Amino acid sequence: MGYSTKFTGKIAVKPRLNEHEIAYLRRFADSRHMDRGKGPYCCGADWDGDESDVLDHDEPGPEQPGLWCKWEPTDDGRYIRWNKAENFYDSAKWMAYVIRTFLMPGAALQGELADPVRDWYYAPEFEHFTFDHACDGVLKALGDSLDDRWSLIVADGEVFVQQKGEDEREGPITDTSTLPPFVPVVLAGGPHDGEVHDVWAPRVRMGLTLIDGTRYAVDPAVPPGSDKPERGRIMHFQEAEAAN
Repeated sequence: MGYSTKFTGKIAVKPRLNEHEIAYLRRFADSRHMDRGKGPYCCGADWDGDESDVLDHDEPGPEQPGLWCKWEPTDDGRYIRWNKAENFYDSAKWMAYVIRTFLMPGAALQGELADPVRDWYYAPEFEHFTFDHACDGVLKALGDSLDDRWSLIVADGEVFVQQKGEDEREGPITDTSTLPPFVPVVLAGGPHDGEVHDVWAPRVRMGLTLIDGTRYAVDPAVPPGSDKPERGRIMHFQEAEAAN
């Protein structure tokens, strides 16, 4: 059955979302966000149910806080609201993810589109994303437990949580990944064979380029978990990249 939290209220978005942003964010809210070789922006409808690139059906990619994001835009694009789906976990982190990835000036996707990650999927609607939205508002949260009452606050694009009866707000929430900020990786092959490096978690799947130009990357064909020895996840030398 799981644990459910209901939300009332809406987060205002200015300027309003355009039709392309609305269409994609609706699909995003209706999709299971599994760890995929094609990256974190895949939506089920984009692939007609093809899950051949899924690395782990029960875990989200390292860039995202969970399997389901249940924040959706309203029909007119003026607000972000709860889509009324049950069992919404990590809701505050998901709100921060949506704003920081897709909406705000300097959003993560905006910079990424200038230098796309190889083999990742980028929706056709991204061409029309404006990355100029300001987000503000308050959502009241009511959990299954009687004492689970709190507010999700968005102020100038930053996300906070305030428990009922408390004066202090928690936040702003900036870490939306499922992994620690930095994870150890072991380099295999090439001039740095055997070296261990700490890599920012969301960048692990994007690959690692060292100061001398050599590049290492996770092998997407390796089953999740089998390439994670005690010292850290294995990243393999890419000779073709180093030669360019």
